[in-house]
Amino acid sequence: ERISDLVEFLDENYMDPYDRRELARKFEFNEDYMLQIFKKQTGMTISQYINARRVDAAKQLIAETDGTIIDIAYRVGFDNITYFHRIFKNMTGTTPREFRRGGNAPAG
Repeated sequence: ERISDLVEFLDENYMDPYDRRELARKFEFNEDYMLQIFKKQTGMTISQYINARRVDAAKQLIAETDGTIIDIAYRVGFDNITYFHRIFKNMTGTTPREFRRGGNAPAG
């Protein structure tokens, strides 16, 4: 149950920087155990999960707003534009700019 609480917390706070020690303390986990059980339950590391949430939010903002790619990256929680581009392309197969131009429709 604490893992589902953690997932819910991450869903609501994905745009904030995350500190796994702080998460472990907040949800009363041993840090290593939390990482292990999170991956077992979700199939992803916490970092992968947060990046997936951020990319999903970025895709929505790119599709629905005229905000700059840089502003969108920062808004969803990325603090490094190069890293954002790399993660976005890795997860979607396209760059944010190509995505905006219609290279990919937002996935549900």
